[in-house]
Amino acid sequence: MATDQLSVAERPGTVALWQPPSETDEARLASQFTQASPFPHLVIDGLFDPAFLTAITDEIKRLPSADWSPHYTALQKKRMTGKPADLPFSAARYFSLVNAPEFIAFLEAVTGIPSLRPDLTLLGGGVHEAGANGHFEIHVDFQKHPSTGLQNRLAVITYLNTDWTEADGGALELWNMKDNRSGATIPPLLGRTVIMGQSPVAAHGYPEPLPGSRPRRALIAYFYSQPDKPAGAMISTTRYIRRPGMPLSSHLQMTLRDIFPQPIVRSLRQIRSRFTHKRSR
Repeated sequence: MATDQLSVAERPGTVALWQPPSETDEARLASQFTQASPFPHLVIDGLFDPAFLTAITDEIKRLPSADWSPHYTALQKKRMTGKPADLPFSAARYFSLVNAPEFIAFLEAVTGIPSLRPDLTLLGGGVHEAGANGHFEIHVDFQKHPSTGLQNRLAVITYLNTDWTEADGGALELWNMKDNRSGATIPPLLGRTVIMGQSPVAAHGYPEPLPGSRPRRALIAYFYSQPDKPAGAMISTTRYIRRPGMPLSSHLQMTLRDIFPQPIVRSLRQIRSRFTHKRSR
């Protein structure tokens, strides 16, 4: 991963890779974030330069299969590459950009969360791609970083899907935990960025399998702060939510997660994922 921190406009005469909102827009976005339903979030279009995102997409298409980590189970079918050393140039540039002080200051301004910290290891983040029948069941992300113990406060997702339509599926659903239903639906359009608050009620996913073969691609980064709750009150794994209409295979997978210790579940998932990934190549 590139170590240089990009500025808002890298040099005079060059195109800025992202467009920071004005102070007035920041205040408006901050109000929207806190008032959003079913939990705090923002949806911003055009935050990043489209040519920059297109360059990232073109490089992702050329990534060798060995650089991807498959996650193929009844609860999710996608692959990801989150190791900084495996990221192509433009994708590494994106993560250097969002982890830079200027972008973090923007996140703090629109969310009201102070002293945010990036995760340069990209745990759980990086480039995510789902192909035919790809999906991710409704879930709550890990609340505690397993290595640093910091509290997961924000997820930033930028989509890379050109000419995406409703027929392509894959809309991100933000779940209302109280009523156990979708509370907001966000199509994963090219250049759309979702800034999503993380908490025990921030359930989300795209549970319906993609109906076609077009890959659904996203860039994901997490941001942390010092914990505001005891370490024992924060989970360090993904927690799936049982929902109406969930397939029986997903219910069974969740039951196995409840019965077996996490290391065993993780090993079984990795074995199945690798086998399925090899068969699909």
